[in-house]
Amino acid sequence: MQAVELVLQAPYRTAWAGVTLAAQSRVALIEARDCLAQAIPWQRAARAVDPVNSEFTRLLYKHHHDLVVVELLLGNHRGAAAVARELPAIVSERAEDYVLAAECLARCLPLVAADAALDTDQRGKLTAAYAAEAVRLLQAAVNNGFRGADELKRLPVYEPLRRRADFQQLLDDLDKNRPRIG
Repeated sequence: MQAVELVLQAPYRTAWAGVTLAAQSRVALIEARDCLAQAIPWQRAARAVDPVNSEFTRLLYKHHHDLVVVELLLGNHRGAAAVARELPAIVSERAEDYVLAAECLARCLPLVAADAALDTDQRGKLTAAYAAEAVRLLQAAVNNGFRGADELKRLPVYEPLRRRADFQQLLDDLDKNRPRIG
């Protein structure tokens, strides 16, 4: 094979290698999702037997967290949202768990927008439902001690929520309750 032919085939081979890796990555993500989905009930059962064992609770939380990440990477907004909703209840309703659940729901919003299986009406309703739920979770975080207004204003993941009146009200309430220095 001549050098020119090799140079002309290089982009094709590189692209094919990328497609192959992406397919393998998707298969690996699906396998990871299946393993995590199987691990959660087992971990729940272990915690039920020994509820004071903090390692069982930690692992249950980690499995849920990892499953949310995998579902988001797979583009499965419904799966990610369902698992994210469970996070706050695993470890005695900590503020940071509500924030993480809200962030996961906010991350579902672009996935809904890209979901070709939904018609425009379904997309709008699901977007509104996820956004409203994310704000409710953030309000629960505030009720449990969260004071990160700057985080909510700064992080790009919350951009889709910033146009909402309930989100703006949440930010205003956080700003009003912020301790003043000086």
